[in-house]
Amino acid sequence: MIDNTDPNSMFPTYFQGDLFVIRHEAPSNIHIGDVIVYKNQRGALIIHRVIDIAVDSNGNYNYRVKGDDPVTNYRPDPYASGHLIPYNVVKGKIITRVPFLGHFSLAMQNNPAVQILVLFFAAISVIGILAWPEDEEEEQEYYDISKKNWNQFKSSVSDHFRSFWDLLTTSKNRLWAWLLILLTLFGLFAPIVTPGLFMAGKSEPIGINKVTVGHPYEMNESISSANVFFFNLSIEMYDTGPLYHHIEGYTLRVFDNNDTQLDMTKWNTLRPIRGSFTIGGSITLDRADYLALAQGTQLTIEIVVHVDKLIGHEDLSPFYHTFSV
Repeated sequence: MIDNTDPNSMFPTYFQGDLFVIRHEAPSNIHIGDVIVYKNQRGALIIHRVIDIAVDSNGNYNYRVKGDDPVTNYRPDPYASGHLIPYNVVKGKIITRVPFLGHFSLAMQNNPAVQILVLFFAAISVIGILAWPEDEEEEQEYYDISKKNWNQFKSSVSDHFRSFWDLLTTSKNRLWAWLLILLTLFGLFAPIVTPGLFMAGKSEPIGINKVTVGHPYEMNESISSANVFFFNLSIEMYDTGPLYHHIEGYTLRVFDNNDTQLDMTKWNTLRPIRGSFTIGGSITLDRADYLALAQGTQLTIEIVVHVDKLIGHEDLSPFYHTFSV
C-alpha cells in the first residue's frame, strides 16, 4: 500500500491509499517496466519501477529502480554504495491494483478514534453471533419466507418481460418503442464505430506534447559491467479521448546516428490517467557506449504509446525527440 501523501514517488501513476497485490517471481521473470516491491536498507517497503537490469558474473540479478514522479525521483534509488537493488530484497512485482481501499488501513493506523470505533462494532458483532438463538423452527420459517420472495421475484420478472415483448410486437406504439431502442443502441455503439463524430476538434486525442532530457549522471557500481550514464526524462502526455480508450503504457527506445539501439525502457499503468500529466522516464547508456560518442552527437528518442481500447489495443504513431550529448 502507498501510505505517503500525494504527490508520492509514483505519482501520477498511483495515489496514496492504492492497495497492491504482489507476486513473488523468479529473478528472470522481472522485466524492465515492471513495478516491484523491495525492502530498503532502513527496512521500509518501497514500490518503484524497474528501469535497468544487471546480472553479475555469478548470475545474480540486480535491478535499477526509480519512482515515476520525475520531480521527486529524478535519479534511481540508492542502495549500499551504488544504485543496484539485489534480488534477495525484492518481495515481488505488482500484478493487481485496488484503488482507495488502503485509506481504511491508513485511517486505522493514524486515527485512534477510528480504531476504537471498529473494535466496538467488532465486539458487538461477536456478542450478537454468540447470543443468536439456535431455533430450528425460526430457521425453517426464514427459509420459507425467502423461497416465497424469490418465487414472487421470478414471477414479476417474467410478467415484465412478457409486457415488454407485447409492446414490441402487438402494441400500437411498437414503432415508437423500436425507434427508441435503435436510438439507444446508436448512442451506445456509434462512438466505437465512428469516433470522429464525437471528437470534433480532437484530431489527436491521445499523445505526447514534449520530452525533456536531464543532464547525464554517471553511476559507478560494484558490478563494473553495470556502470552507466543515466538521463532523467520528463514526458508530457495527454489523454482527452473517449472514456473507453486510455493510455496503458509506452515503449521508449534510443538510437544513435547509425540507427543502432542504445537503450530500451517501458512504462505501464494499472489505471486510466485522464487529461494532461507528466510522467517520468529514463535512459541508461552503458559507460563504454557513452564515452565512445563524439561530443555533440545527436541521439534520437522514439516513444510508442500503447492505447487500450474497448475492443483490442492500438499503438500510436511514434513520437521522436532528438538531443545532443
